[in-house]
Amino acid sequence: MNYYVARNGQTFGPYSEELARKYLAEGSITAADLACTDANPSWVPLGQLLGPSAPSGSVPMPPPPPVFARSPLGGNTPPDLHWALVLLITFITSGLFYTIWSFIQANWIKTIDPASKAIRDLVIAILLPIVGAIGAMIAIGMAAVTSGGFDHLSWAEMGGIATAGVALCAFVLIGFVFHLKAFFGMRDSLERHYNSTEPIQLRLSGVMTFFFNVLYFQYHMSRISDWKRTGILRP
Repeated sequence: MNYYVARNGQTFGPYSEELARKYLAEGSITAADLACTDANPSWVPLGQLLGPSAPSGSVPMPPPPPVFARSPLGGNTPPDLHWALVLLITFITSGLFYTIWSFIQANWIKTIDPASKAIRDLVIAILLPIVGAIGAMIAIGMAAVTSGGFDHLSWAEMGGIATAGVALCAFVLIGFVFHLKAFFGMRDSLERHYNSTEPIQLRLSGVMTFFFNVLYFQYHMSRISDWKRTGILRP
């Protein structure tokens, strides 16, 4: 049975049980280090896997020269497209691809966090401004028809148009709130998964999430994809 050990955001192994016990006895790894096996993919302290005979001492020594391995959990690789390509295609498509890619990311997030509401929030963020714009156009059109043209608008009708404009702004603002809610929810899902199920000590900046969300997440998703493919987690 193969053993994998996680330390400082990197996964080491696979090691045989004999080799794992040897490194443990030498102090190169400790019983407190997170580990998993082919048969038990959940990350738990190594001492728990090796049993009570495992030494519990903790010696601050570096791990042995690692044999980098793919994530022992395998599969479930995040979308892998360089963030600069996402930006370029977004520019070419006048922003449309940015929205499409955000849904691709949110859909993948759902696979690591089934409770994620990111897709729902993104849909609401898109629909609210559209509904507000349609409502405003209807209100303006009705006012123009009933008054016989924009040159003959009454004060009441102008007030109605102004109200429709304010409502449109409110819909846009609420849509933006749902947009942020979607991405900060995705941020929480990523940090929760990659600090427990697959511990790589992932930390995501709130400021970067606010301003660059899709591009920022894509940078880290590409890192995770590389790690799953090569076993090396780049900065």
